[in-house]
Amino acid sequence: MTKKAAGGLAGVVLVSAMLTAVTTSPAHAASVACGSSCLTLTSERFGTGYVSAVAPPGTAAAGEPVNLGPAGSFLREDWSADYLGTAKTLIADGIIPLANKPWSNAPAYQYVYTPGGDQSTDLCLGIGAGSIAEDGTPVSLQPCGVTAVTIWLKLASGPSVVFSPLINGTNVLDGNPYVLTAAARFHQLITHRLVVVPGTGPAASQQWRDLYGVL
Repeated sequence: MTKKAAGGLAGVVLVSAMLTAVTTSPAHAASVACGSSCLTLTSERFGTGYVSAVAPPGTAAAGEPVNLGPAGSFLREDWSADYLGTAKTLIADGIIPLANKPWSNAPAYQYVYTPGGDQSTDLCLGIGAGSIAEDGTPVSLQPCGVTAVTIWLKLASGPSVVFSPLINGTNVLDGNPYVLTAAARFHQLITHRLVVVPGTGPAASQQWRDLYGVL
Protein backbone atom coordinates (compact mmCIF):
# COMPACT_ATOMS: atom_id res chain seq x y z
CA MET A 1 0.00 0.00 0.00
CA THR A 2 2.19 2.87 1.21
CA LYS A 3 5.69 3.32 0.48
CA LYS A 4 7.44 6.63 0.88
CA ALA A 5 6.31 10.19 0.94
CA ALA A 6 5.28 11.85 -2.29
CA GLY A 7 7.62 14.41 -3.76
CA GLY A 8 5.83 17.37 -2.21
CA LEU A 9 6.29 15.91 1.29
CA ALA A 10 10.07 15.55 1.33
CA GLY A 11 10.68 18.73 3.27
CA VAL A 12 8.06 18.17 5.96
CA VAL A 13 9.71 17.39 9.32
CA LEU A 14 8.13 17.46 12.78
CA VAL A 15 9.81 16.20 15.95
CA SER A 16 7.31 14.93 18.51
CA ALA A 17 7.69 12.51 21.42
CA MET A 18 4.34 10.92 20.68
CA LEU A 19 5.59 9.76 17.28
CA THR A 20 8.53 7.61 18.39
CA ALA A 21 8.62 3.96 17.33
CA VAL A 22 8.05 1.03 19.69
CA THR A 23 8.31 -2.74 19.48
CA THR A 24 5.37 -4.53 17.84
CA SER A 25 3.76 -7.83 18.81
CA PRO A 26 1.24 -10.21 17.19
CA ALA A 27 -2.30 -10.68 18.54
CA HIS A 28 -5.95 -11.20 17.58
CA ALA A 29 -7.99 -8.62 15.71
CA ALA A 30 -11.60 -8.80 14.43
CA SER A 31 -14.10 -11.00 16.31
CA VAL A 32 -14.99 -14.61 15.53
CA ALA A 33 -18.58 -13.51 14.91
CA CYS A 34 -17.46 -11.19 12.13
CA GLY A 35 -14.66 -13.42 10.83
CA SER A 36 -12.98 -12.90 7.48
CA SER A 37 -15.54 -10.34 6.34
CA CYS A 38 -14.24 -7.83 8.91
CA LEU A 39 -11.04 -5.91 9.39
CA THR A 40 -9.43 -3.75 12.01
CA LEU A 41 -6.76 -1.07 11.64
CA THR A 42 -3.33 -1.42 13.19
CA SER A 43 -0.53 1.13 13.22
CA GLU A 44 3.06 0.49 12.24
CA ARG A 45 4.21 2.09 15.49
CA PHE A 46 2.26 -0.13 17.90
CA GLY A 47 1.84 -3.27 15.80
CA THR A 48 -0.97 -5.82 15.75
CA GLY A 49 -1.17 -5.91 19.54
CA TYR A 50 -3.19 -2.67 19.41
CA VAL A 51 -5.99 -1.90 16.98
CA SER A 52 -8.81 0.51 16.18
CA ALA A 53 -11.63 -0.12 18.65
CA VAL A 54 -14.76 1.70 19.75
CA ALA A 55 -14.36 2.69 23.40
CA PRO A 56 -15.73 0.06 25.82
CA PRO A 57 -18.36 -1.30 25.83
CA GLY A 58 -18.43 -0.57 22.09
CA THR A 59 -21.82 1.15 21.90
CA ALA A 60 -22.96 1.85 18.34
CA ALA A 61 -23.76 5.55 18.74
CA ALA A 62 -22.59 8.71 17.03
CA GLY A 63 -19.81 10.42 18.94
CA GLU A 64 -18.45 7.28 20.63
CA PRO A 65 -14.63 7.61 20.77
CA VAL A 66 -12.47 5.30 18.67
CA ASN A 67 -9.37 4.28 20.58
CA LEU A 68 -6.18 2.35 19.98
CA GLY A 69 -7.16 -0.61 22.15
CA PRO A 70 -5.55 -3.94 23.06
CA ALA A 71 -6.34 -6.48 20.36
CA GLY A 72 -8.59 -9.41 21.16
CA SER A 73 -11.61 -11.12 19.66
CA PHE A 74 -13.83 -8.16 20.58
CA LEU A 75 -16.92 -7.03 18.67
CA ARG A 76 -15.90 -3.41 19.19
CA GLU A 77 -12.86 -3.98 16.92
CA ASP A 78 -14.95 -5.03 13.90
CA TRP A 79 -14.98 -2.81 10.80
CA SER A 80 -15.55 -3.13 7.07
CA ALA A 81 -14.10 -0.96 4.33
CA ASP A 82 -16.33 0.61 1.69
CA TYR A 83 -14.48 1.76 -1.42
CA LEU A 84 -15.91 5.04 -2.73
CA GLY A 85 -13.72 5.56 -5.79
CA THR A 86 -10.72 7.81 -6.28
CA ALA A 87 -10.18 11.21 -4.74
CA LYS A 88 -10.45 12.65 -8.23
CA THR A 89 -14.07 11.50 -8.47
CA LEU A 90 -14.98 12.93 -5.06
CA ILE A 91 -13.29 16.21 -5.92
CA ALA A 92 -15.29 16.45 -9.15
CA ASP A 93 -18.49 15.81 -7.17
CA GLY A 94 -17.61 18.56 -4.70
CA ILE A 95 -17.49 16.14 -1.74
CA ILE A 96 -13.92 16.78 -0.62
CA PRO A 97 -12.10 20.12 -0.90
CA LEU A 98 -8.98 18.72 -2.47
CA ALA A 99 -7.10 20.78 -5.03
CA ASN A 100 -3.67 19.23 -4.66
CA LYS A 101 -2.78 17.04 -7.64
CA PRO A 102 -0.53 14.49 -5.81
CA TRP A 103 -3.56 12.98 -4.06
CA SER A 104 -5.99 12.98 -6.97
CA ASN A 105 -5.64 9.25 -7.73
CA ALA A 106 -5.68 8.07 -4.12
CA PRO A 107 -8.42 5.51 -3.33
CA ALA A 108 -11.12 6.77 -0.95
CA TYR A 109 -12.74 4.63 1.75
CA GLN A 110 -15.21 4.73 4.58
CA TYR A 111 -14.56 2.40 7.52
CA VAL A 112 -17.95 1.14 8.70
CA TYR A 113 -18.42 -0.07 12.28
CA THR A 114 -19.73 -3.67 12.00
CA PRO A 115 -19.70 -5.27 15.48
CA GLY A 116 -20.18 -9.00 15.11
CA GLY A 117 -20.79 -8.52 11.39
CA ASP A 118 -23.75 -6.16 11.92
CA GLN A 119 -23.85 -4.06 8.75
CA SER A 120 -26.76 -1.89 9.91
CA THR A 121 -25.07 0.49 12.35
CA ASP A 122 -24.61 3.14 9.62
CA LEU A 123 -21.70 4.51 11.66
CA CYS A 124 -18.22 5.14 10.31
CA LEU A 125 -14.75 6.14 11.47
CA GLY A 126 -14.64 9.92 11.26
CA ILE A 127 -14.48 13.29 12.94
CA GLY A 128 -17.41 15.33 14.22
CA ALA A 129 -19.97 16.71 11.79
CA GLY A 130 -18.94 20.19 10.70
CA SER A 131 -15.39 19.66 11.99
CA ILE A 132 -12.18 20.08 10.02
CA ALA A 133 -9.21 17.79 10.61
CA GLU A 134 -6.46 19.63 12.46
CA ASP A 135 -3.73 18.71 14.94
CA GLY A 136 -5.42 16.82 17.75
CA THR A 137 -8.92 16.50 16.25
CA PRO A 138 -10.55 13.48 17.98
CA VAL A 139 -11.72 10.51 15.92
CA SER A 140 -15.06 8.89 16.73
CA LEU A 141 -18.07 7.09 15.29
CA GLN A 142 -19.99 9.34 12.92
CA PRO A 143 -22.99 8.75 10.65
CA CYS A 144 -21.88 7.20 7.38
CA GLY A 145 -22.64 9.05 4.19
CA VAL A 146 -20.80 10.67 1.37
CA THR A 147 -19.37 13.51 3.44
CA ALA A 148 -15.74 14.48 3.95
CA VAL A 149 -15.74 13.84 7.72
CA THR A 150 -15.91 10.05 7.25
CA ILE A 151 -13.79 9.79 4.10
CA TRP A 152 -10.18 8.53 4.28
CA LEU A 153 -7.74 8.59 1.37
CA LYS A 154 -4.98 5.98 1.26
CA LEU A 155 -1.70 7.53 0.29
CA ALA A 156 -0.06 4.92 -1.93
CA SER A 157 3.20 5.49 -3.76
CA GLY A 158 4.97 2.16 -4.22
CA PRO A 159 4.32 -1.56 -4.82
CA SER A 160 5.66 -3.38 -1.77
CA VAL A 161 4.99 -1.55 1.51
CA VAL A 162 2.18 -2.84 3.72
CA PHE A 163 1.34 0.36 5.61
CA SER A 164 -0.12 3.66 4.39
CA PRO A 165 -1.24 7.00 5.85
CA LEU A 166 -5.00 7.65 5.86
CA ILE A 167 -5.78 11.23 4.89
CA ASN A 168 -9.01 12.71 6.24
CA GLY A 169 -11.11 14.28 3.51
CA THR A 170 -11.93 17.54 5.31
CA ASN A 171 -8.62 19.39 5.37
CA VAL A 172 -6.04 18.37 2.80
CA LEU A 173 -3.25 20.91 2.42
CA ASP A 174 -0.98 20.99 -0.60
CA GLY A 175 1.78 18.50 0.13
CA ASN A 176 0.94 18.35 3.84
CA PRO A 177 -2.42 16.72 4.67
CA TYR A 178 -3.97 15.73 8.00
CA VAL A 179 -3.97 11.99 8.67
CA LEU A 180 -5.17 9.38 11.15
CA THR A 181 -2.69 9.24 14.03
CA ALA A 182 -2.17 6.94 17.03
CA ALA A 183 -0.80 9.17 19.79
CA ALA A 184 -0.58 6.44 22.45
CA ARG A 185 -1.95 3.05 23.47
CA PHE A 186 -5.44 3.14 25.03
CA HIS A 187 -5.93 6.73 23.86
CA GLN A 188 -8.46 8.10 21.40
CA LEU A 189 -7.23 8.28 17.81
CA ILE A 190 -6.72 11.76 16.41
CA THR A 191 -5.84 13.53 13.20
CA HIS A 192 -2.48 15.25 12.88
CA ARG A 193 -0.57 16.89 10.09
CA LEU A 194 1.47 14.30 8.19
CA VAL A 195 4.99 13.94 9.57
CA VAL A 196 7.72 12.81 7.19
CA VAL A 197 10.96 11.56 8.70
CA PRO A 198 13.88 12.25 6.33
CA GLY A 199 15.21 9.05 4.82
CA THR A 200 12.40 6.99 6.37
CA GLY A 201 9.04 8.29 5.19
CA PRO A 202 5.79 8.95 7.09
CA ALA A 203 5.94 8.59 10.87
CA ALA A 204 5.14 5.08 12.12
CA SER A 205 2.24 6.40 14.23
CA GLN A 206 0.58 7.60 11.02
CA GLN A 207 1.03 4.42 9.01
CA TRP A 208 -1.93 2.01 8.96
CA ARG A 209 -2.67 -1.52 7.82
CA ASP A 210 -5.99 -3.32 7.30
CA LEU A 211 -6.01 -6.64 9.21
CA TYR A 212 -8.72 -9.01 8.02
CA GLY A 213 -10.33 -11.83 9.96
CA VAL A 214 -9.52 -13.30 13.35
CA LEU A 215 -5.74 -13.08 13.42
